[in-house]
Amino acid sequence: MRPHERSELINELLKLIPMTKFNYKYCLVVAWVAVLFSCTSPTEKKTTTELPIPITDSTTVVETTYSLNQNIINYQQLATWQKDTTTSIVIIDVRPDSLYQKGHIKGAVQLWRPDIESVHYPYKGMMLEKEDVEALMGTLGATADSKIVLYDDNGNVDAARLWWILTTYGHLNSYLLNGGIQNASKMFVSQASTSPIPQVFHFSSSEQPQLKATKQDLLHALTDTNTLILDCRTTEEFIGKIIKKNAFRAGHIPQAIHLNYTHTIAYENKYCFKSNKDLAKLFKHISKHKKIIVYCQSGVRSAHTTFVLYKLLGFPNVANYDGSWIEWSYDQTLPIAKEV
Repeated sequence: MRPHERSELINELLKLIPMTKFNYKYCLVVAWVAVLFSCTSPTEKKTTTELPIPITDSTTVVETTYSLNQNIINYQQLATWQKDTTTSIVIIDVRPDSLYQKGHIKGAVQLWRPDIESVHYPYKGMMLEKEDVEALMGTLGATADSKIVLYDDNGNVDAARLWWILTTYGHLNSYLLNGGIQNASKMFVSQASTSPIPQVFHFSSSEQPQLKATKQDLLHALTDTNTLILDCRTTEEFIGKIIKKNAFRAGHIPQAIHLNYTHTIAYENKYCFKSNKDLAKLFKHISKHKKIIVYCQSGVRSAHTTFVLYKLLGFPNVANYDGSWIEWSYDQTLPIAKEV
C-alpha cells in the first residue's frame, strides 16, 4: 500500500470513532494498527520479468582466473604470448580512433563499431558479411593461425561483439583481455600507432551458426517453452520508457525476461568480469537445459552476455540475436510489449 493510501485509510478509521477523551487513545491504537498492517501488505508487486540481482561482495579486488578454453586471458598470459616469437598475435582495440590515440595496449591496432557493421540493411547494427570480415582482418595483419586478442574500455562489451562475429564465422582463437585497458598497468600502454603488415586471412574452422539467432528464431521462441528470451538492455529501454537512437519503437520482445548486462562486470575491480561464483548466482534462475536467445539494441551488449553464458558459465545452447531490438522494432508486423 502506498503512503497516500495509508493516510486515507487512517483518516477513514478515525471518522468512525467519536473523538472523546475516553476513546482518544483507542483511536490512536487503531490508527497505528492500520499503519502497520498496510506496511506489510504485499500490494506493490515487482515485475515478474526481472531476474533478481544477488548481493555480492564489492570489496573483492582479486582478478578471477579463467582458462584459455573460455577464450579470456589476463595480462600475464598476453605477456607470455608476446615473448613467444613463434606465435602470431594480433591485438585489436575496439574503440573509437580518438580514444585509441590517447593511449592503447602496445602493439594494438584499432577498429570501431561501424567497421564491423553491414551496410546492406535498411537499419543499422547487423554483423559485417563474412568475406568483408576476412578482408578486414587481413588488413590488420591477422592470419588463420593468429591469436586475436580483443579489448575496450567498458568491460569488453564492444570487444565481445567482435569476438562473437569472429567465432560465429569460424575463427576460434579469439580472446577477450579481462578488464581491457582499464586493467592495464603503465608498462602495457602506449600512444605509438601500429602499422600492421597486411596478410591473407581466411576462417579456417567451420562456422558456428548455433551462436546466431535470427528474427525467425525469435518468432518461434514466442511459443516455444524450451526457449528463453533474455533482454540485457537497461530497465528503461525494456519497459518502454525510453527509445534509443536507431530503434523504431519502444518496449521489448514479448515473453522476454530482463537482466542488464552491466551486472556481469565488476566495475570496482578494474572492469573485469565478475567471479565465476558471482556470475553463477546471477544466472541461477536460468536453466541450462533451455535454449537461451539474448538480445539488446543492436547485438553488442547481448554478445557480451552471450560470452558470459556460453564461455564463462558453460551454458551449452546460447545464441545472440544479431538484429536485436533495432531489427525487431523496424518490422511493424511484429508484436512488442511495454510496461509503462
